Amino acid sequence: MTAIVDPNLAFQQKMKERIREHIGEFMPDEALAQIVARGVEEAFFTWGESRDRWGDTKKTAPWIVEFLQTECRQQAQKAVNDWIKNNGQKLEEIAKEALENGITGAVLAAFATLWQAPLQQLQQNLSEKFSQLRKTY
Repeated sequence: MTAIVDPNLAFQQKMKERIREHIGEFMPDEALAQIVARGVEEAFFTWGESRDRWGDTKKTAPWIVEFLQTECRQQAQKAVNDWIKNNGQKLEEIAKEALENGITGAVLAAFATLWQAPLQQLQQNLSEKFSQLRKTY
């Protein structure tokens, strides 16, 4: 057996050898290679379909996609956790600034919006009263 550099080919070769040990003695090499290649393609790269409880069809990711997504999420979470652990002071400063600027501004904007209509109504009522007072005097 020669050394195989491509991991996909190495995996296919291992699967071919394992199948050959059990049932492959009855098959020619070409047929066995096709079976292994098709199995690898379906297991790792073919999108599937499933139905949810309402009967809608959903695409299901191949095993390799789910594995990579899980691995990437774990690595990203680890990187974030490490950054937070190593940059606590910087994070505290960022949070303080966000609280002082962002939240204060948001609260003021909310109060302005909340009181805008009643204050406009008060202004209109006062204007009307002053107009009535001018007319009477």
